Amino acid sequence: MLISSLLGSLSGIALFLSIKLLPETFSVVWPVAVLYFILSVAHQGVRIGRKTYLVNLGEGNKRTSYVSVSNTIIGIVLLVMSGISLLTYMISLEGLILIFSMIALIGCFIVIRLPEI
Repeated sequence: MLISSLLGSLSGIALFLSIKLLPETFSVVWPVAVLYFILSVAHQGVRIGRKTYLVNLGEGNKRTSYVSVSNTIIGIVLLVMSGISLLTYMISLEGLILIFSMIALIGCFIVIRLPEI
């Protein structure tokens, strides 16, 4: 989960830096496609890591409770994050990508503090 979240965060930061420092690079579609592929792999890694961690954390009937509460919390977080995307009217799209990448980087530090299962 840590490696996947770090990979996702770094791909967003790389996209932000490349747009700011090398804007002519994005006249070709390949850099965006590569970064999107990396982000998609990282996203699936985070999802699988979260589910595996929760299944290993719970015993017996607690597993279903942990998974259901986790899915509800993830749904709420996704709604809040989509609300943050309304900031595109105030800041640029690459700035929003940087904000989401920083939030993912904070998630990496939270993952480090999780107890080992």
